[in-house]
Order: sequence, then C-alpha cells, then structure tokens
Amino acid sequence: MKTIEKNIRKNGFDYRLVERTQTKAIYEQTDGADVVAYEVFIVHTAIAPAGWPNAGEEFERFPGNEDFGKTAWSCSSLCKAKHRYSKI
Repeated sequence: MKTIEKNIRKNGFDYRLVERTQTKAIYEQTDGADVVAYEVFIVHTAIAPAGWPNAGEEFERFPGNEDFGKTAWSCSSLCKAKHRYSKI
C-alpha cells in the first residue's frame, strides 16, 4: 500500500509531516515561507480508480475539504494540534 508522502504540495500550500502513527497524522502547512496552520487528521485509505496509476490498489489519502470537521482539523498552533492529535 502506498503511504502518504512526508512532504506534499496541495492547493497552493506545502505540507510537512510533523508526527504520525498508523491511524493519525499532523502536517505543518506553509505558504512557502510562513507556517499557516497545522492539519491533524485520521489517516484514511482508498482504492485507486480505473484510469489512475496502480488502479485497484489501496493507498492512503490526504484529507479533502469534505473531511474537515469530521476526521480532519486545522489548528492555528502546534500546541493546539498536538492536543487535538492526542484526543483522536
């Protein structure tokens, strides 16, 4: 199974892995220079659809907009992110 990369670029932001277990993660979100937020989320898996590379294979996915407030949260500080992380 393909795991989420340690460094990701998505929606104009850079994300860097801060902390991770098999089921949850914290990523630091930056705008290229400054820290904007910390993303805390439950790691979910999906199956690559037909037409994608490795179609039919399971992979971990970074949360989408629809996940926030349910299984993903944006925190304004690392302290708040670690607190949320400890609660999930």
